[in-house]
Amino acid sequence: MIVAKPLALAGTLACLALSASAQGSDDCATPQPISGTGLFPFDNTSATTGAQGQTNGVCFSFGTSAVDYDVWFSWTAPASGNVTFATCGLTSVDTKIAVHAGSSCPSGEPLACSEDACNYQSKLDFLAVAGASYLLQLGSYPSAPGGVGNFSLQYTDPAPHCFERTGPDVIAADILSAFNTTPEGSIDAIALGVAACNMGTVKLNWLGGSPDTALVRGNFHRYQVVDGAGRFEQIGLSWLKNGFYPAPTTTHCACTPEPPGVFALGPGCTDTYNATYNANQTYAYPNFEVSAATGLFPVPHANPPWSGTIARRLQLALDDLSPTGFGVRWFAEAMYVAADEAAAGNQDNNASWREMTVSVSGGDATVSVLSSGATSRGSPAIRAWKTVDPVVQVTQLSIPSDGFALVGWRVTQLAGGLWHYEYAVENLNSDRCIGAFSLPVADDVVLTNVGFHDVSYHSGDGPGGVEWSALDWTSTRANGRLTWACESEAQNTSANAIRWGTLYNFRFDANKPPQATLLELGLWMGGNPAAIATAAEGCSPATDNTGIAFCFGDGTLATACPCSPPNTVPNPPAAPGHGCANSQNLSGALLSATGTTAPDALAFNVSVSPNYVSFGLLLKGDASANGGIASADGVRCVDGQLIRFGAHFAGTNGAPQGYWTYPNTVQTNPVSVQTAQVPGQTSYYQLYYRNTAANFCNAATTNWSNGLRVVWP
Repeated sequence: MIVAKPLALAGTLACLALSASAQGSDDCATPQPISGTGLFPFDNTSATTGAQGQTNGVCFSFGTSAVDYDVWFSWTAPASGNVTFATCGLTSVDTKIAVHAGSSCPSGEPLACSEDACNYQSKLDFLAVAGASYLLQLGSYPSAPGGVGNFSLQYTDPAPHCFERTGPDVIAADILSAFNTTPEGSIDAIALGVAACNMGTVKLNWLGGSPDTALVRGNFHRYQVVDGAGRFEQIGLSWLKNGFYPAPTTTHCACTPEPPGVFALGPGCTDTYNATYNANQTYAYPNFEVSAATGLFPVPHANPPWSGTIARRLQLALDDLSPTGFGVRWFAEAMYVAADEAAAGNQDNNASWREMTVSVSGGDATVSVLSSGATSRGSPAIRAWKTVDPVVQVTQLSIPSDGFALVGWRVTQLAGGLWHYEYAVENLNSDRCIGAFSLPVADDVVLTNVGFHDVSYHSGDGPGGVEWSALDWTSTRANGRLTWACESEAQNTSANAIRWGTLYNFRFDANKPPQATLLELGLWMGGNPAAIATAAEGCSPATDNTGIAFCFGDGTLATACPCSPPNTVPNPPAAPGHGCANSQNLSGALLSATGTTAPDALAFNVSVSPNYVSFGLLLKGDASANGGIASADGVRCVDGQLIRFGAHFAGTNGAPQGYWTYPNTVQTNPVSVQTAQVPGQTSYYQLYYRNTAANFCNAATTNWSNGLRVVWP
């Protein structure tokens, strides 16, 4: 069925540059050559609609594959990396675009294609290989006229470069092959052949059977369109294979090998492990003993009994390899973990992905690399989702003193006034794990098809040889929020948290269109902060974001309070969630907030003690002091550029002593005002106050509350 779409209004988008003559060839056999990156003019006003490049049914969403009045360009990639091809904001033409591998007229599906990614314009991402040729096809939506404008080509996610980081820096430089084994019942298994490269400036330890080596993990993901909406899910994972003895080559960088007898991968050196070698089950390491944040793991490692062809390998359910959706594509991910690299702070680019092919026949699956594809180096698998669908948004969140996670989302309009909300969370290397996913949902929103998807551990990958739990997360709707959560750490130390190297999905349909909101990820393991948040899209705005408390004086802070035992006796830790203890109240000061951030009506409340008679200052920083910094009798949590609110004396403005509110109408000393908030900005707040007893802790007479983090929508 062909679905009608209104024509774009001429002149609604500005054209940055127009060409006086036709730009782009009307014949794919003689495409116009272009080079480099930047803006390029096009003119398809008088172009015809060619027969080639029209097999695009999988890519385009409005029921027609035609690219009318198409013109062609040829481009040779000057470097490897992710490339964005777009017409967004560069023309008033209702465009459709595609990119094809090679320099000859295409006969099949393109590498990527797009329409309506940004109003009626187009945007796509594809993985380019240095020196490879590509055909760019640009035309109009059927029944929409041609015209003039520009398109852009830009590298948006470049691969890591040789020697750009100080210290050892291992990446999965290439996913080269797949080892296929015999299935057992409904489960098949594979192993990935991977080339590791030390892109750093210092040798990387590479001694098998010791803690001084690197481990590699394999993951498998599937993209498909279900009920009109795309989703990207992890469907398998492996145990880890260790780097044993290096055989260095110069495949990816100029290699400086280490002397004989030194078991290390020298700067720039590549070491390749074929799929058969990585399929070795005897020397596989379990995931549960490894910290991706630090790269540390015990030796000897846990070694529960195993047998058969699929144990410890990258297991895949045959049902997952025969999906019911359409537009199905497959992606493998390889990720390295190494202690000396993590110590150098270079562990955030260890994962790489590559598109794969899958065929299933007679209850057996065959997996292989896509021969026309390439490995996206230093890029987690979730970014492959955006390559398939450029409308997908992906953002990265750091977890202080730990690792980081990535959140992706896609909102798709369905029939009947509904929208599908699809979210994916990939924990790349956080040891604290993620145990909750939450976002605002107003009372008037009708939710249906609330869903969840995870990936299962296997082969005794868990404490005591018992796999981590596979219990699905439960969803609850209360207090204006929709929240999924697993069992807490206190309930089950083997709970089904999003552990390192795994991707989980959260989804629902709603009767409200997307708007700016805040997503919150609750961290499963205790520590500071308890949660992290990011601006995103959802069905309800973040109208009541009252901040996320962090930086406590109750013993869950990386930096202990200065007066914590054994420095002072007696002096127990502060009450949970408060700042460090003070002379009037060992519970410490509590900073909280009420009101809304959209519109800005946020009020900060401070509770210290009923007998407190001194004053304090509310401070705002544009950064947090990771782990906190010991300061006077407390711990300072705010950092960066600081804004000081007016001094506030306890008991003023009709408030009881020890309970203050910012802002207030009788503020006694308005030293400065709050700066304007930037949408999506994260701000950090803390009370700095006078402690009445000079010798309570240190000679200083000041203290700090807990911190409060607010993400402004």
